[in-house]
Amino acid sequence: MQLLKIGEGRGLPAALLVVFLLGLTSAAIAHGAARASLDRCAGRATRVRPGRVRVFFLCVDEPVFGFGIQASRRLLYAHDDSGLYGCGRRASKEFECSQEHSDEISEGFASIGVSEPLCPRARHLAIHVTAQIQTGPYTFLIRGPC
Repeated sequence: MQLLKIGEGRGLPAALLVVFLLGLTSAAIAHGAARASLDRCAGRATRVRPGRVRVFFLCVDEPVFGFGIQASRRLLYAHDDSGLYGCGRRASKEFECSQEHSDEISEGFASIGVSEPLCPRARHLAIHVTAQIQTGPYTFLIRGPC
């Protein structure tokens, strides 16, 4: 069995391929780490019953002092079933929820009322959440449950 040295025969392309793949892997790892550090908060929306959507989000290692909900459609109401946040209307499509207690919690939740049909003409309900966290406001998008 004869071993090929780098630079002889097919060894050079194979070595270049290994270097190229290592470069791609390290770049992907660096991109993933950077993206993970940027995504401080994430959440989801679920349909509880017709006209009612529950929004839940979690902020990693950050206490949530309040949050704003702005939707792509008119909101009928917003309230927190747990009693941790008090919510008030700011505009027809927007509510602001502030913390009722001094506990440091890293999650937020609210039930919002949306008129039916929830997803007219296959358009998703877009919910922009602005969490008031220790490092400042952080806005992210939650897609509706269509």
